[in-house]
Amino acid sequence: MSSMAATGRRHVDHVLEGRKTAVLRPLLDPDGSTDLLERPGELLLAVDHTGRSFAVLRVEEAGVAALDDVAETVRRADDPDADVHAAWVQARRQEWLAAGHFVHGSTPVVWVRFHVVGRDDPGMEAER
Repeated sequence: MSSMAATGRRHVDHVLEGRKTAVLRPLLDPDGSTDLLERPGELLLAVDHTGRSFAVLRVEEAGVAALDDVAETVRRADDPDADVHAAWVQARRQEWLAAGHFVHGSTPVVWVRFHVVGRDDPGMEAER
């Protein structure tokens, strides 16, 4: 299993266990003309690294911050296993670089805190 697939699987498991309750992404259009932000109460379909849906999420809150300035509570909600802020930032940078997005500490990122309101058949675990 590739490291990207392993990371993706770990994130899926953490979401379904209720340990991961936030997600972040680079703000690709900082002037805001095409990059829509999620809104509290909005429902999102969560998909794994293969594109398969695994849960429905309800947005609790969302915001924008520079990568280096993401609040500790959001960082821990995004990756409950990351103990050190600098290591977490580096992991996000590597993940987004692999997806073709170069980011630095002042890059604005969108963060979304959520909770799971529905999930797909847990028997799909063996297929991941």
